Amino acid sequence: MTGTADVDPGMLGVLQDAEVQHVALSTAGLSQKSIRSTSEVIDLVQDVDGLPRPP
Repeated sequence: MTGTADVDPGMLGVLQDAEVQHVALSTAGLSQKSIRSTSEVIDLVQDVDGLPRPP
């Protein structure tokens, strides 16, 4: 397992957000097809909000 020193500090801040955790944990148990569909919806919402896509 890697330590937190290997993780982007900005990512740690994002992962501490309760809503982000909720969305991420909600994908547990979904099929790969459903996860891809969810990811596509999130991409569309990011476009609507004018946010850049993560790398």
